[in-house]
Amino acid sequence: MSFIDVLIICLAIVLLFMWGIPKLLSSYVRSKETVINPLDLNAKLSKGEEIVLLDVRRKKDFNNFLGHIVQAINVPLDELAEMLEKENSVFDGLKEVPVIVIEQSDSLKGLRAAKLLKAEGFTNVLLLEGGLVAWIKSKLPTTKLEVQK
Repeated sequence: MSFIDVLIICLAIVLLFMWGIPKLLSSYVRSKETVINPLDLNAKLSKGEEIVLLDVRRKKDFNNFLGHIVQAINVPLDELAEMLEKENSVFDGLKEVPVIVIEQSDSLKGLRAAKLLKAEGFTNVLLLEGGLVAWIKSKLPTTKLEVQK
């Protein structure tokens, strides 16, 4: 085996650990969680069902070029635990209402947010399958906040 062959094998192994293993792990863990696809979510929203759309992306990402789903509220993942503990928070009285966790795409952020919500007693927590990227690929609408000048 030549040096180049060994180098290629090592590079393939590194790429597998950097990209492949986390994707496989995320898919495996996500399959154990409840997900909703963008078209089903849009149908529920169109029917006027009571749903909380929780976008856990960073504030700057919430209004970036992708925008966000119209009814979504933005509570970044790193602020979620604190927000859940506050009295008179936006989550008061919503433990029985379906909460759809939205992230950029399939990452572990949504899973962490879902676990936090469930630990706080939320009974119906779903992940938006594919995140906002899948929503946009499904040609569903997003919006951006108007910037005040």
